[in-house]
Amino acid sequence: MGNGTKSGELDGLEEGAISIDGAFDGQAQTLVELEDELSSIPGAEIADSEQYASGMVVGADRVGASELPETYPISFETPQLLRLDVQLPSNQVTALYVGWPDQIADETPLFQLLEAIDVGVNSFADILGEEVPLRVEGVHYVADIEYPTERQFEFEQTVEQLSVDVSVDTSKTWFHLTVAGVAMWMAMVLSMPIDPLVPDGLQSLLLLGGWLLVPIGIYFDSKQVDAVSDWSPMRWAYVIPALVPFFCIPTSIIYLLKRREATFAPEYDIGRLDSLISRAKALFD
Repeated sequence: MGNGTKSGELDGLEEGAISIDGAFDGQAQTLVELEDELSSIPGAEIADSEQYASGMVVGADRVGASELPETYPISFETPQLLRLDVQLPSNQVTALYVGWPDQIADETPLFQLLEAIDVGVNSFADILGEEVPLRVEGVHYVADIEYPTERQFEFEQTVEQLSVDVSVDTSKTWFHLTVAGVAMWMAMVLSMPIDPLVPDGLQSLLLLGGWLLVPIGIYFDSKQVDAVSDWSPMRWAYVIPALVPFFCIPTSIIYLLKRREATFAPEYDIGRLDSLISRAKALFD
């Protein structure tokens, strides 16, 4: 009986060992599955603080905008997107998205991406195997190109409304009058050291011309700028100081510099300061 008891105990221990090993194997399989799921979550490819400057395109597809992950840091206004599957040096694969444009233009992200990797639109199939530039934003890799901002998208929509709903004066007259007024004021100030040599009539003409042209030009030009650009100048904040002698010089210069920074709708040409400067330089070359 003693031998039988020992044999039963050993059998029980062996069964217990087999049971433990089986449970361990099952848990290990579960952990492997969880690891695979974690690896597919955005940010896993950069969780080890490794950031890669480029990756190789291993796949591409056109998808609907609804497939863009909610955590993706770039938003697109196009209903279709190009998804690129990019293999990182760590052999992990991440997805990049760019808008699928209605037309190819220099400012579209897709055109910029193709230009960055030297792939032509008509040879798009060559993108497979190409290295694309990358940068990290949040928990995603994105293509390292410039993307239109939300403000640019809003402005493009505003431009579309303007071209349909609003009729604005697009002449350059008021812009040129403003610049002429500023030039008259500056000419008068520069002539002060040689005041005895300047005819009184010329000084009076410069004073009167500058004093009238600057506020009138700014008033009407700012209305045009407000209608066809992304800048809405506070009209009277410029017009009223422009009515005060000598204050009008810094006021008008600030106005023209602010105007220079504005983004105008492509179909409207109401004069640009850069163009005038280029013409002025050409006269002295």
